[in-house]
Amino acid sequence: MELNNIALINYTASGGGAGRICSILHQSFANSYLYNKFETNIEDRIIKVDNFSYRNKFYKLCKVLLDKSLHYKISFLPKFFNFLLRNVSEPLRTTKALLGNEDFCFPGTSQPTNYFVKEPTLVHAHNLFPDYFDFYSLPLLSKKYPLLITAHDCWLMTGHCAHPLSCTRFSIGCGDCPDLSIPPAITRDRTKQNLQTKIKILKSSKVYLATPCKWLKEMFLNSNVGALFEEIRIIPNGVKTDVFFPISDKNSLRKKHGLREDSIIYCFVGNKIKNNPWKNFELMQKSLQLFAEKHQQEVIFLCIGDNCETIRRQNFSCKFISHVEDQTLLNELYNCSDFYFHLAKADTFPNTILEAQSCGLPVFANPICGISEQIDEGVTGWFLKDSKPEMIAEKMFLHLKTCDYSKMQKDCRNHIIKSFSSEKMISLYNSYYMDILDSRSSRPKNFNN
Repeated sequence: MELNNIALINYTASGGGAGRICSILHQSFANSYLYNKFETNIEDRIIKVDNFSYRNKFYKLCKVLLDKSLHYKISFLPKFFNFLLRNVSEPLRTTKALLGNEDFCFPGTSQPTNYFVKEPTLVHAHNLFPDYFDFYSLPLLSKKYPLLITAHDCWLMTGHCAHPLSCTRFSIGCGDCPDLSIPPAITRDRTKQNLQTKIKILKSSKVYLATPCKWLKEMFLNSNVGALFEEIRIIPNGVKTDVFFPISDKNSLRKKHGLREDSIIYCFVGNKIKNNPWKNFELMQKSLQLFAEKHQQEVIFLCIGDNCETIRRQNFSCKFISHVEDQTLLNELYNCSDFYFHLAKADTFPNTILEAQSCGLPVFANPICGISEQIDEGVTGWFLKDSKPEMIAEKMFLHLKTCDYSKMQKDCRNHIIKSFSSEKMISLYNSYYMDILDSRSSRPKNFNN
């Protein structure tokens, strides 16, 4: 069977993370559609999932009035209409959410015919949260079409959170959750019941799973849902190496972007970096400040993905650049830098570490989750296992004194081309798609249905 018209489903159609991977796959398989929460571009076959049309009349009225009051900047009315929208327009849904249930009430996705523009050959879902997809629809979706899910985090195996951090209760069925505020947050502890709901849905479905790293596959196998998938394959995220590549003239790039040409620049790319609960900005900033005290050159920490005022300290500055959608510009900013710096509290398999290495940047990172599978220790970067900024700064200083930087730049680029190119990822997904379709077509037919 020819592989065209794959239906890709994800929270976003662009950006980083899962959005980047979806975009690459969408461009690689002919006549494929990308269904998402935010964007519509019919010419590019990007479709916004329409839940609004399936809401009740009072909900629709409140939403229209909310939008108008925001547009005309009418005092107090936006808060009033927002209250009605969230708390009065759908009382059953509101009550369930207040009791701690995960919200799967998104009627635009309850039936594939509600949102599929064209009958797909195969459905490839990615992030099915937050707030746009009816998870209860999986049994019907998988009965009608071959269904693959790529997990970019741990949400499928937990009672609410995208990452359990140090909590292991997901392995015994959740309950007594230590932190309900971890995104996607819930108001009361119904994590055990929420996980049971996911288990029931997955048991009633025929779903294949892909993970970007060994670490996440092991997490699934140690969870209550791992045995419910037909197969779990590891397919690492891939980088478009023709988009993210080394640019030799760093000085010209730095001058173009207003950065001191003789400084040492570390960069980090993330979403709302300063207050992001996963990214550990404070530890990165303090570590680089202490590192700067040991160094004669000015040290710059270039934070891409947030809009904050520059932080200035002795021989150190932290500069913020708001979210960059243009990948050409992002490639330039990577190439303005000397190193990539990543000390997240939790991060499954970040594309940014791969993109930075594709640009020839050695990486300093903590070896958590799947990050330990992305870096060749001592060849393309170093792992920092300490949690104290003083120790981190000291180890960074020692590594810089002894490294062959030019060789590491080449090794970084070769490492990505060999192991993490988009071409390799596409080939692995293509094989998985074909195997899923072959398995589906070879199943015995049930003539009683």
